[in-house]
Amino acid sequence: MKLHRIAATDAHAWTLAPVVFHRIERFCSAYPTEFDAHAMVNQVKMLFMAESPLLGLWAADDADGLVHGHMLAMYDPGRRIAFIYQQEVDKDVPTAIRDECTDALVAWGTACGARALEAVTWHNPRFLARRGFHVYRTIVRRSLIDG
Repeated sequence: MKLHRIAATDAHAWTLAPVVFHRIERFCSAYPTEFDAHAMVNQVKMLFMAESPLLGLWAADDADGLVHGHMLAMYDPGRRIAFIYQQEVDKDVPTAIRDECTDALVAWGTACGARALEAVTWHNPRFLARRGFHVYRTIVRRSLIDG
């Protein structure tokens, strides 16, 4: 199993992108009061096609090309925060790939110049603490730079 950044400049990403877009829509549809599924997918597709650095999108796939997880994050330059919208990883994904997913988010957020990564609570608190995140009431936050 490998983690791939979904970027329009990568040929392999074009085979994974439709599946990831569908996973994003399915995830959003499960929370209709929080997300407009069609609007989210359209925004992701627009940023993907524009090769925008504001979009952080990854997929974990196996040797057969089956997607077993995806991550979606977007950078808000005004607030200098990278917000993790989705990190949906199937149960069969090894811990090493889960760690790689988090490392990819941190590296991307740092490259964007984000001060912090934030998300609605996901994973378990011990995993998050090992990866440098702090759990607040409903928000998970990891500072990336001082200031």
